[in-house]
Amino acid sequence: FGHQDECGLSTMSGVVDAELRAYMEAVFSKFAKPGKCNPADDKPDVDGPDDDPDDDNPGDDADSAGGGQEGPTLFDDPDDDADRSETSTSEKAQAEVDAELRAVRDLRGQGRRQHDALKVVLRQMLASGKLGQHRGLPVTAVVTMTLKDLEAGTGHAFTATGSMVKMRDAIRMASHAHHYLVIFDNDGRPLHLGRSKRLASKDQRIVLMAADRGCSHPGCSRPATWSQVHHVNEWANGGCTDIEDLTFGCDQHHRLVGPNDTDWATTKAGPEHQYPGRTLWHAPATVDPSRRGRVNHYHHPGEYLDPERSGAPPT
Repeated sequence: FGHQDECGLSTMSGVVDAELRAYMEAVFSKFAKPGKCNPADDKPDVDGPDDDPDDDNPGDDADSAGGGQEGPTLFDDPDDDADRSETSTSEKAQAEVDAELRAVRDLRGQGRRQHDALKVVLRQMLASGKLGQHRGLPVTAVVTMTLKDLEAGTGHAFTATGSMVKMRDAIRMASHAHHYLVIFDNDGRPLHLGRSKRLASKDQRIVLMAADRGCSHPGCSRPATWSQVHHVNEWANGGCTDIEDLTFGCDQHHRLVGPNDTDWATTKAGPEHQYPGRTLWHAPATVDPSRRGRVNHYHHPGEYLDPERSGAPPT
């Protein structure tokens, strides 16, 4: 992907092999039809009835193979069968009319329809829960936002992969997701594991995604999904797996931390610091004899615009 523009759009290009093309064409043949997956509809049609005109009885295959229910018996009321048939026929006819009306209202071009179709299929795939885990969390889109922006319905949210999402889009995404609410009150975080566990919990990873958004090394642009949880006070030296002692470090920068003056070191900024609670990275003495701690502003672009503001986690 290219960089996002001011509207959040990204350009993409590439080459696909025959197999991927076959899969995408199969998806587009149904989900990219006019009227399908249209975000302009109040309730976009992302599935719809069986629209194969050559198949009058889509459920007959299982019955003819002996796997379905038997036909009517002497004990069945013929009026019940007639009512069910009329209801089914009426519902199917109404669904076909609705589909035609959606197609007429659809003003999107083919490229936009394919874009929206791919978005729906990927969303359904992520929602299925069948993609396993990545760095201890289910493979899904994790979006964080401030309570202020959420209440106002404006501003931007950020994904764990480092992308920016308009607030209205983030709210729409949330309507399709299992919600996980993280609110910072600046009075401390109640996720404490002490010495009982070395690896951070799923809850702590999600909190770090909201707080750090990515690798905390100064200037690093790698997102949270490219980072591992780092103990500011090393576990091997008695550090605890408490949320205030954890941060994100990408694979490249995490390995730079060590106990010697020639290694990088990490500490947490105290309450008197301009950015309290944030992770400070201290360069080796050979690079910076004063070893002054620095924070990463990349994932918090508002700090570039207002460097005097507090760097406390979003509330």
